[in-house]
Amino acid sequence: MHNNYFMKVQISTVASLCNMSISTFTRIFKRERRVTFCQYLQLLRLCAAKRLLRNTNLPINQVAHMCGINDPAYFARMFKYTENKTPKEYRAISQ
Repeated sequence: MHNNYFMKVQISTVASLCNMSISTFTRIFKRERRVTFCQYLQLLRLCAAKRLLRNTNLPINQVAHMCGINDPAYFARMFKYTENKTPKEYRAISQ
């Protein structure tokens, strides 16, 4: 996940790579990480986005795409919900 967060990651693929059923993988992942698989993937993507926003001048749409989120509006909503700032506001205070 850490190397492929920018790609379309499916829980079924990851579960099969671990030789587990989806339900077993989901249960064990939540128990060990204390968040769901999807929440963890979202956190990885947001961490990568914050890093790109701080260290580059790439357009926000491109940052979203590079982090595996193809809908810029969804990216902005998700970012604001998590960080209480829009990606543009985050970039402005981080640089």
